Amino acid sequence: MRPITALSKRAKDFVSEITITKDHNRVNVRHVIDLMTLAVECGSEVLVEAVGADADAALAAIAEVLEFDFSKYDEENIVRSESPPADAPSS
Repeated sequence: MRPITALSKRAKDFVSEITITKDHNRVNVRHVIDLMTLAVECGSEVLVEAVGADADAALAAIAEVLEFDFSKYDEENIVRSESPPADAPSS
């Protein structure tokens, strides 16, 4: 699974509308194809926004996925768990 898929799957756990903006382009995080159009690379600056009943939890979860080091761990873990493995390096 690719990081962008993990991000989209994690967003689907929340009822809030979650968007990511890069270079004035805003997309819904649940839509993989839309996320791909942003061409976000490691180190890119993005704005994440959430509106809804669980917006705070949604923002925390999306931030966690964005900070996860997919090069060192199985991406499946970030979708199934609430946090990266305990030995995951912090950003």
